[in-house]
Amino acid sequence: MKSAWQFLFSLMFAWILWERVLTLAKPSEQWINQTSYPSQQVCLRDASRIIDERRNDYLRRGLGAAYIFNEGLGGFSVEDKERHIFMCYSSDFDPRPRS
Repeated sequence: MKSAWQFLFSLMFAWILWERVLTLAKPSEQWINQTSYPSQQVCLRDASRIIDERRNDYLRRGLGAAYIFNEGLGGFSVEDKERHIFMCYSSDFDPRPRS
């Protein structure tokens, strides 16, 4: 029975991988909708690949990018100037601050 509820829930809501970018020099934040998934499990599974890809983009440009493990699903910091933190949320929740 549990799988039937999971199936119905997955039809109602997609799961979105969000990237929260914090700029440390002039404190600001930006939320980027990376991609959506049919289930939380798939979102969580794919997040580590996307974190690695985004971090490697910075490394290829010669910028230091250290992993962050204690926030969200993880992420990385770029030369103590930015922090990129990734989180999976259901599509009915928008983490961006309201203006």
